[in-house]
Amino acid sequence: MNDHEIAGLLAREAGELLLELREKGLDKGVSGYQLQVMADRE
Repeated sequence: MNDHEIAGLLAREAGELLLELREKGLDKGVSGYQLQVMADRE
């Protein structure tokens, strides 16, 4: 696997994690600001 493929894989995985975090936060009524702070920590 070359550097570009690894970067793409990591970007996809990070995007999936952020979408999952966003969904969980919205389900709990978390504000947009709180979601941003949570995403910065992950």
